[in-house]
Amino acid sequence: FGNPAPAQPRFYVTLSIYLWSYAVVAFIVGYLELERNIAQGLQDVFWGLPCVLLLAAMSFLPDGLSANKKTNRGSNRSIALLLDNLSPVLFTLVIVIMGARIAPVYPWIGFASITIAVALYGLRAALLQSKYLRSQHDLAKSGLALVDAIDRLRDISIRDGLTGIYNRRHFDEVLLAEWKRSIRTEKPLSLLLIDVDRFKKLNDRYGHPEGDECLKKIAEQLSKILRRSSDTLARYGGEEFAAILPETNKESAQLIADAMRMSVEDLKIANEGSKATRVVTVSIGVCSENAMLSRPAEELLNAADAALYRAKKQERNRVQF
Repeated sequence: FGNPAPAQPRFYVTLSIYLWSYAVVAFIVGYLELERNIAQGLQDVFWGLPCVLLLAAMSFLPDGLSANKKTNRGSNRSIALLLDNLSPVLFTLVIVIMGARIAPVYPWIGFASITIAVALYGLRAALLQSKYLRSQHDLAKSGLALVDAIDRLRDISIRDGLTGIYNRRHFDEVLLAEWKRSIRTEKPLSLLLIDVDRFKKLNDRYGHPEGDECLKKIAEQLSKILRRSSDTLARYGGEEFAAILPETNKESAQLIADAMRMSVEDLKIANEGSKATRVVTVSIGVCSENAMLSRPAEELLNAADAALYRAKKQERNRVQF
């Protein structure tokens, strides 16, 4: 009855009714036997009453008496909890009372009964306390593991699978957040769009594995230039990268963009398709603005994209505002 499985509530309810009725009848019959003389036949009838009640309960009790009633689930749990907690107390109390009653006649038996009852109850309490502390420790450990798993899952969801830097989804979220922050602080926000020059020719000549390795090296190199934790580098798509620089004016953005362009060229990744340098280079479009409430963040992105388009038109490997 304390915690029945969904398919067994009828059994536990029936068993509880039987035990309680048996206890009541046993108390009454025991009292009558001690205090009064009653006929043997009538005594047998009394002892048979719990069996009759048991048969009646098995025959007429509906299936799922309490488990299928959603409105009673809360009260059933409360009753089950009460029984689980009171049963050991009542059992120990009964043994103590019995020991106290027989102590005047049999002192050692009474003392032993009381001592054993209290010791067993204390042992049970200690075991329950130990179990409770262990369960709390396991629960806290599971909670920390869950938080760690959620953090890892979130980190995976915002990272690019190839380069390990942030992906386009996270870039869009950060751009909107930084645009709103720029409105509040009235400080400039800079955006860099970085495109690998003649990347299709590199893929065609050396193969996609070499192209993937090239993107990894470029992402690592660009990450080294951005040293502030507030800066965000993301893979914008294909061979394009994007960098969000909060509280960065045009002059500072110019320095960072030039450093990025030169650092990629210094990698000296071979690309015979690049006629001028024969190595992999990047073109960068930059826009620095003070955000305004009346303008969307897409304007900053469109302006940087237009600057990148001009840089690609002007023989590449350059920075354009």
